[in-house]
Amino acid sequence: MSEARWAPSGSSPTGERASRFLPVSQVVYSLLIFTLYLLVALLLGIFGLYALNQGQSYTLTALSLAWGTTLIGFLMLPAAILATFRLFNQSLPGWITAFFKFIDEALPFSIILWPLVIAAGVAAGSLTSLEWILMPPLNILAIALPVVWILAIGKRRLNAGSPLRQWGSLSIAVVVTPAVCFTLEIIVLLGIILLVMMLLGGNQNTAAELNRLSQRLMLSQRDPAAIERILRPILSRPEVLLGGLAIVSGLVPLIEELFKPLPVWLLGKRLETPSAGFVAGLLGGAGYALVESLGASSSLDASQWVSVIIGRAGTDLLHILTSGLMGAALVYAWKNGKYLRLILTYLLAVAIHGTWNTISLWAGIDNLILPAGPASIDALKIPSSLSPVGLGLMVLGMLVLLTWTNARLRRADRLRLATASPAEPAAGPTLPSGDVLSSTDLDVTAPLTSDETSTAASPESEETETKRHEPIDPSTESGLNANETPPGNGSTSQPDKPAGNHTHLSL
Repeated sequence: MSEARWAPSGSSPTGERASRFLPVSQVVYSLLIFTLYLLVALLLGIFGLYALNQGQSYTLTALSLAWGTTLIGFLMLPAAILATFRLFNQSLPGWITAFFKFIDEALPFSIILWPLVIAAGVAAGSLTSLEWILMPPLNILAIALPVVWILAIGKRRLNAGSPLRQWGSLSIAVVVTPAVCFTLEIIVLLGIILLVMMLLGGNQNTAAELNRLSQRLMLSQRDPAAIERILRPILSRPEVLLGGLAIVSGLVPLIEELFKPLPVWLLGKRLETPSAGFVAGLLGGAGYALVESLGASSSLDASQWVSVIIGRAGTDLLHILTSGLMGAALVYAWKNGKYLRLILTYLLAVAIHGTWNTISLWAGIDNLILPAGPASIDALKIPSSLSPVGLGLMVLGMLVLLTWTNARLRRADRLRLATASPAEPAAGPTLPSGDVLSSTDLDVTAPLTSDETSTAASPESEETETKRHEPIDPSTESGLNANETPPGNGSTSQPDKPAGNHTHLSL
């Protein structure tokens, strides 16, 4: 098994400093998050064991959060390890490349284990004495397996970029993206609440009613049944119902669909093709979906666990699909100026997200809110049994759209390779899969700097401009795009093109 060198044989001092900054920042960020999350997981674990000793009901929640936080922490390590190899210009060991190849080949089959994990979770939920030990790891698997399967289906045989780029994108998606989205959503929600209170504060009757409501909530002692009885008359008002739907099905999708593809925004124009943008978007959506689903499933009892796990799998598909569509549309806009296409894709993603949220919430609205409401909202009483049917149809439609987009991008990549000018195959070292690994494949999720672009014209950097691609017919076996030059291996059949004739954009 041949080993791949990760750096060109020479570079300018400025370019060397720029190339070192990216892996250094990735190592520092990954190790910092890894340490922080493991510390939080330790504290949650101690708290959960204390609650278990005291007979408290939130033991399982604390331990589930501890397991989830540990998982996110360990997801930082691959990017840190790969960036360290890149920093010291070391060869990537064969066992690491073999491991990544095995992961890529095994992920499409991960869904086979999902029903077995769910069955094991149901069995563990019936064992009261062992539930706190068995359920947290089973919950992790039940959430993670659909995410990795959807991700594998979405990026199948696409130019996914280097392992460092993929793991770097995921490290951003599981930490920074949720923090940005949740913070913005809380700020907007607080702003709306403040605005409503200011508008209603001038009415003495409304102010007195709100005061009585707050006192009743404080006296409820956090009893869910009592809180439900108190809030049901308020939530059943048409203005409150429509306002809540507008926030959950309108405002939330507008924020999330803009920021979920955060790795794509950070990579910027270094994503050379729409397929690369699509994969980076898929990774952004997968990281966000993983964190959201882990949080949503951590406080469930055994009676709710199965239905929520299945429902979260559909939500994971939604997040991954819409983020991938946005990633491809962003690259289309940056490369070809197709900003109208970007706007339409954004509106489509928001519409899919909003429709999913509305159907998901409808069962609760029909069963909890509408029966207590006035006759003026009788027209909204749609049977809650239609909610699972609607969600199932949406899942089928999203799977079709995901696979269709993948096939369309693969055809576009093949066409791009087929129309490329004839050139000799890349002569650099290869991975076990046959893909050429170059130093430019090791960039992390940060914008391309001017220092990096200034080194693009050197012969050494031109040697690194090969890309990973799927197998094609022998007539296009060179593996080079139309805007790429043959690698400078000292014996090319054609003279190198001038540096100004192509753009230095790495995968």
